[in-house]
Amino acid sequence: MKILLSFFFVLFFFLTNCNTDNESIISENNNDPTRIIDLAGYRYGLYGNRWYTMANENRGDLVDTCHVILRLVNDGDVNNYDFTKISLPKLNVIRVLTDSYYEVEIPSELNSFDTAEKLWNSGDFQELVFNVFISVY
Repeated sequence: MKILLSFFFVLFFFLTNCNTDNESIISENNNDPTRIIDLAGYRYGLYGNRWYTMANENRGDLVDTCHVILRLVNDGDVNNYDFTKISLPKLNVIRVLTDSYYEVEIPSELNSFDTAEKLWNSGDFQELVFNVFISVY
């Protein structure tokens, strides 16, 4: 039971401490997003103060705006990428998902979508997607 409670506390902590745009809280039951961002072939919608994936104009999974999954064009090691060349601080690789895909943490002092847009617009990445908290039914 303690492990289950600890898990939910950690999940709650991540959901409430990840980057947001500090916009006013609107009921998340609202069917229409207050903002939509298209980035790297993916669509994200802001519902209340939380970002979700969007597919066919419907709300999908909760987005983890603290972590982005990257793949370099040359399939290189993101640990060796020079983030300063695109005016970003060195971003920490949290884990290697495969030989080419890396999960990277976006520091809380940076705007998640602005940072992701800089990464994508650099032309150095062939894949960029925010990590998600998948709903399990």
